[in-house]
Amino acid sequence: MKHVLIGTAVFLFTAVCSHALGSSLTSSPAYEDEGSLQQLLLYEAERQEELLAEAAMLERRLALLDEPDSTPAADSAVKRLEAAASLTEISGDGIVLTVFDPNDEGIHLPPDLLRLLLNDSFQAGAEAASVGQERITARTSIREVNGRTLVDGHSAGSLPVAISLTAPSPELAKDRINASEAAMLLKSEGFELTLELKQVDVPGFDGSYRLQTAEPAEEEDE
Repeated sequence: MKHVLIGTAVFLFTAVCSHALGSSLTSSPAYEDEGSLQQLLLYEAERQEELLAEAAMLERRLALLDEPDSTPAADSAVKRLEAAASLTEISGDGIVLTVFDPNDEGIHLPPDLLRLLLNDSFQAGAEAASVGQERITARTSIREVNGRTLVDGHSAGSLPVAISLTAPSPELAKDRINASEAAMLLKSEGFELTLELKQVDVPGFDGSYRLQTAEPAEEEDE
């Protein structure tokens, strides 16, 4: 059992590294100017520094798995890694963003605008986000195929589109999003954006990370 937990923890640790060291979202928004791009790069650099600190702590936790009677520590480490890798559902205080077109409810939100809105939301303080039932991670792919906006291969649906966010300070995050570049661009493109403070449920990521450096260890026969 201990070997399985070690393997699982290593697998999740690598997923966290892949998650945090990746780009903010696949493909940079075409609407970003040089200033906002510099802000995004600074934000990502700060996240990588946090990852290095987290890595040192997780290495110490993984060392505990070799100690006798360490099952509670192993379970705790695995659960925390699952949360860090966006694999678990998060419920709490947050914001629901709704984008709609007052003139046409049948169109799709362009992927560049959706990416920018999500990036600005994370910079505003959001900790987790989902578009419909699709959890947003650093590796999320948002692109257009045949006139439809896809999130990790699943349609985001036609407008209105709802985005659920969790944040430690929802009111502050709401004010920042309202003043963000994404909000201004949405308005200039004829879209409407509403923000509602409420309890939200952000689902866990149900896809798979493409890892080549770690595999879960198999349980050894005693």
